[in-house]
Amino acid sequence: MGKLLSGGLILRSLAENPQDKERFAEFMHNAFENDGDWRESGFTAWINELLYTHPSMNLEHVWCVVDPANNGKIVSGLFLIPQIWRYEDIEIPVGRPEIVGTLPDYRRRGLVRELFDVLHKYSEQQGDLIQAITGIPYFYRKFGYGVATDLGLRGQIPFTAIPKVNDDETPTYTLRPAEISDIPSFLEFEQSASRHALLTTARDATLWHYELTGRNPKSPWYMHYHTICNQNHDPVGFVGFNNAESAKHSMIVWQWLIGDDANYLETFEDILRAMRDIAKSNDEKIVTVDFYSTLHPALVQLLKRQYGASMRDRMYAWYLRIPDHVKFIQRIAPVLECRLVGSAARGYTGKLRINFYQRDDLLIVFNKGKITEVKLTREEGYPNARFPHDTWINLVFGANTEAEIQNVLPDTMSTAESAVLLSILFPKKKSSLFAVN
Repeated sequence: MGKLLSGGLILRSLAENPQDKERFAEFMHNAFENDGDWRESGFTAWINELLYTHPSMNLEHVWCVVDPANNGKIVSGLFLIPQIWRYEDIEIPVGRPEIVGTLPDYRRRGLVRELFDVLHKYSEQQGDLIQAITGIPYFYRKFGYGVATDLGLRGQIPFTAIPKVNDDETPTYTLRPAEISDIPSFLEFEQSASRHALLTTARDATLWHYELTGRNPKSPWYMHYHTICNQNHDPVGFVGFNNAESAKHSMIVWQWLIGDDANYLETFEDILRAMRDIAKSNDEKIVTVDFYSTLHPALVQLLKRQYGASMRDRMYAWYLRIPDHVKFIQRIAPVLECRLVGSAARGYTGKLRINFYQRDDLLIVFNKGKITEVKLTREEGYPNARFPHDTWINLVFGANTEAEIQNVLPDTMSTAESAVLLSILFPKKKSSLFAVN
């Protein structure tokens, strides 16, 4: 059972041999050469969540390589975490490879490539239109991934910079611990966020229930979710924060979303003060509020200009892979057609043929502003546009314009007409992803 690799190693899913499950957390601890008792670490708590309690996961989503000559020892392995993202308002099934590890003595044998081959095939069979990963710089380009959208920013404000409320002032907006009854509101807040960003995360009620009640407090992804309420105690947004082991003196804010019944300007100071007060009441050693992941642009501007927050707008990026460009364009076609409405290319009829140099061209056919055909082709003649390497996805996911890519790579080319069309179909736009972990 499983796939026989060179050196007698065997690649298999945990579903093929469930006994591997009991040894997987210890293997991961050793693969990352972590110190201390593997049973007590927060890293192991996260591994065990994915193995035992996470509602999106089962044993078919975990693969390992074992060495029969070494008592069946697990020597390499990874997870695939299924999730749903939104491309504006279109839901996209995504497979996230995460926690990829190999024991030191078994590295540089191509085991990760073998694992990714089987993971990609499984992910595509499940209908995933994107695979997404963060991790080692450049490494995942070898498996068809390209840098496509920001992973997030980093920012920090000391508590001493946040003004206190005067004794005679009453905050308009307050925080309270999130409850199960808030889940319908949280779903609405995330839906609202999708109108302001290109890529966002879409968690369903089951996932939200797990976030609020099922996480291990030792896990690095255990969040304190608090509901933002107005004076009538109605939910108008939420924040999610935790205290990472690597930042013992900081409250780390991962999410800060406001729904349609309030705005970021009027809630800003009340929420910032409330988070500071919660942190100080829990631990006097916490002296800063740090911002990870992504924030609404209005919050970034307020934090920078009103409080002089130390901000790095781009810390790192997501590596994304589109396994089937035809299926992906077909899925997001309603968004592309909507972008044409009222634009300089409204009612467009024609063809957009995109060349990638080393694989078949992508042909998108339009008729009166509607996409009527998407296919791969090897037609003769010149294409309308060319994108080297994986830079096409930088355009598709709003990270860069065609002109910006061309400034770095001159072999990015387009006709005058296609340049106008591409700028309308794929505008530069920020994403706001808090991926399912």
